[in-house]
Amino acid sequence: MNFSRRQMFQSAAALAMAPALVRAQAAPRPKAVVLIYLNGGYNALFGSAKSFSAAGTFGVTPTNIKQLGGSTSQLFVDDATFGQLLPASALGHLATVGVNHHISAHTPAQMSHWIGPSGRSNALMLAKSMAVAGSATLPCVVVGPGTPVGTHPAEGGVTLQRASDLAPALDLFGVGSTAGAMPSRRTALAGLRAAKAQSAASLTSSPNTLKSAREAYDGALAVMTSTAPGITLSSLQAFYGVTGTAVSSFTHQMMAADAMISLGTKVVVAVSNAGWDTHGDINGIAVRNKMSTLILPGLSKFLSNASGANATHDVTVAIFGDFARSLPGSDHASCVAATVIGPRIKVGTTGNVDPQVGMSSTPGPAGMWSLLADASGVPAAANPFGANPHASLLL
Repeated sequence: MNFSRRQMFQSAAALAMAPALVRAQAAPRPKAVVLIYLNGGYNALFGSAKSFSAAGTFGVTPTNIKQLGGSTSQLFVDDATFGQLLPASALGHLATVGVNHHISAHTPAQMSHWIGPSGRSNALMLAKSMAVAGSATLPCVVVGPGTPVGTHPAEGGVTLQRASDLAPALDLFGVGSTAGAMPSRRTALAGLRAAKAQSAASLTSSPNTLKSAREAYDGALAVMTSTAPGITLSSLQAFYGVTGTAVSSFTHQMMAADAMISLGTKVVVAVSNAGWDTHGDINGIAVRNKMSTLILPGLSKFLSNASGANATHDVTVAIFGDFARSLPGSDHASCVAATVIGPRIKVGTTGNVDPQVGMSSTPGPAGMWSLLADASGVPAAANPFGANPHASLLL
């Protein structure tokens, strides 16, 4: 086949441009999920505000709600909290997700959120589906004192770890949490391997009793053989406006989530035990105060941290609780209007409640977990929660 000189020059130019085009196609950003759980309940006034404006229940009026996503959107949020205190970038990627578990008792409702079929841990199933072979150290971490209900058996080697103090985790990664020289990671790794080898017989003969010890060894070894990221404790503390390494407040929990995601964690669980079982809160004053003073300061910092985990990861945040609050006394409803924020989330809702805080044909908890997996890039065939029934909320 004969080529003209023009064709030869065009071909040469195309070949010269090819490497630049390849470089321009950036590798996909790693994904992470932050699960914010409000122990006791999550009032639907935050994500389904318009449902209460006509009757004025929970202190909602037509003038204190904010419509997101344009004049045709059905998503209305509480303006004084979400509307005013969340970053604009978050409001542009926020959705309300309906979770209709038909349960109005605390422990069964909590179990429905956290524990899936056959007693499997939903958080660990999500972390396992996101942590492809060798891609994560400490894939699932609870930050702070709160713990999701139920037992959480390992999923394919992925275990539920805890970070109640950031110092051990940062030291383990070689980041350093205190002044002074860090010990050699090579020396520490050799010592850790020797300690596990010496304990091997006991770990094998008592697999149930020493389960947590074996998981601690495995988690520490995974971290010690990884590459330390370029984060510093002092910069995180300065940004979040906190001191110390103990994860003692919700803002500390958000700082810890930021750090753990930067260290490779896929799923972070942050439980708030700040009295969210708000019986008698008929005007919604108590939950608005809690949201604006306890949750949103740290969450807004996390969502706006352009130099932290959000600078390197696509992070999806979910806020949910036992159930919404019923009327007229702010008691126990049997559904949840959960809030999900993330770069792949489209403004919208599948979780508007009716004026009596009910839902009809809305999916149960597995639907929300499926959405989180889908938003985090888990292929449909590998989604452990089945097909995503909230696909309309994804970009």
